[in-house]
Amino acid sequence: AKLLRLSAEERGNWDALRGLRTAVFFEAFKPPSPLKVLQRITGSGGDKGRALSPGDTIYTPTSNPFSITFGPLDDVVMGGGSESSFDDTTGIWSGTIVVANGGFAGVRSKLLSPPLDLASCSGVQLKVKGSGQRLKLIVRDDEEWNGVAWSHSFDTLATGSTDVKVP
Repeated sequence: AKLLRLSAEERGNWDALRGLRTAVFFEAFKPPSPLKVLQRITGSGGDKGRALSPGDTIYTPTSNPFSITFGPLDDVVMGGGSESSFDDTTGIWSGTIVVANGGFAGVRSKLLSPPLDLASCSGVQLKVKGSGQRLKLIVRDDEEWNGVAWSHSFDTLATGSTDVKVP
């Protein structure tokens, strides 16, 4: 992503329609299922998810075995002016960050239902090209839009790929 330092006046008006489209794309307004909440609290019933084994590939631009759909999640959801996009065919995420009123851009998958079960795995491994930027991986352990999230920030190499192992 390219970083621009713009004041609130320079960035223009907030695009509320784009913020709404983003929320609809990710189904952010979908209320939690009372049954799923109860099952999670009690640890009973419900779909345990699709089990993964160590070494399984979750996503590459040429292989998407779980039909994961990605989309941009930028600061427009909270009044900012950043804008990014994700190309499914190449796996390239790019855009512009406007530091006034938020200042973040991201790419996120739609919720996976059932979720992936990584219980037999000791971590997650990524290969990314980030042009020397600091990136953050966020993994959620439930099906809720804003549920519990586990994050790991990492720096990328200025050129070439960076292999990241979490934890």
